[in-house]
Amino acid sequence: MNKLEWISTKDRLPDEGEYVLINSRTYISDFLETIFAVAYLDNGWWRDSWFDRQIALETEEDITLWAELPELPQEE
Repeated sequence: MNKLEWISTKDRLPDEGEYVLINSRTYISDFLETIFAVAYLDNGWWRDSWFDRQIALETEEDITLWAELPELPQEE
């Protein structure tokens, strides 16, 4: 099992289009929720890769941490 190295958005952001795991705070049905999602940056906006939609953020600080995804073994 690979361990993820969490990186603060205050340190740096991932490259545009790079799929990463994010930890964010967002409002879902008027409740502040913490979510984890595989996402990427697209012109400065975070997009959820599963639903291909922009992640609703109140402020840029709502993304607190991100981690590079581990490489999966390739099928032979």
